[in-house]
Amino acid sequence: MPRPKAPQGRPTDYTEELAATICNGLAEGHSLMSVLRDLQIPASTVFNWLHANPMFMENYTRARTTQADVLVEQILEIIDDKHDDPNSRRVRMDGRKWIAGKLRPKKYGEASQVDVNLGGQRENPVELELKLSPSEAYKRMLGGD
Repeated sequence: MPRPKAPQGRPTDYTEELAATICNGLAEGHSLMSVLRDLQIPASTVFNWLHANPMFMENYTRARTTQADVLVEQILEIIDDKHDDPNSRRVRMDGRKWIAGKLRPKKYGEASQVDVNLGGQRENPVELELKLSPSEAYKRMLGGD
């Protein structure tokens, strides 16, 4: 009778320690994929944990908020690093700036304004504003209700 195959990689059971390691990696500015690659955990597992563990979702959201601040700090370091060629620096800064704007749109996002006029009333436009907490935004991004 053939022996059952031993599981490969790290166990994928949720623990507070693993959750803290993931959140700390994000808060230090690392990508989720690089953190998970080091831990040998599939991304789908972490996304399932986010749905199943409200405290992990809260900590993850807080880590992503901190990550945006770290990315902006990295931009400042890139600006000051004159050893790299200007085009490479620009690409690295633009990527970080874009991600920071998505993670913290109020603080780092591009200012945008949408004017809505009903019935030609240019002097009296309707103003629309949509506000989501970071936690709610991640839930929606992950397909939660």
